[in-house]
Amino acid sequence: TTTLQALYFLNDPFVHEQSDRLATRLMESRSEDHERITLAYELCFGRAPTTEETSLSLAYLKKWELPADAWKSFVRVLLRANEFVYLD
Repeated sequence: TTTLQALYFLNDPFVHEQSDRLATRLMESRSEDHERITLAYELCFGRAPTTEETSLSLAYLKKWELPADAWKSFVRVLLRANEFVYLD
C-alpha cells in the first residue's frame, strides 16, 4: 500500500465505524483475549494467528487502559494490514 492508502485506512470514518463494530463483536462473542484474537484473525484473514502474532497482539492490548479502545485500535491495525487489503 502507499502512504496515502495507509493514512486513509487509519483515519477514514467508515473504517473507524467498521472497526468499532468488529471490536464490539469480538468482545461480546468471546470472553478470553486469546480467543478474541483468534476470531479476529479468522474473520479478517481467514486463518488462525501464529503463536508470535498472538503474543504480540496480547502485548499490544495490555498497553491500553480501556479494553474497548484497545480492541478498536487492534482491529484498525488488522484492517490496515496488507494481508487484509490484498489477496494473494
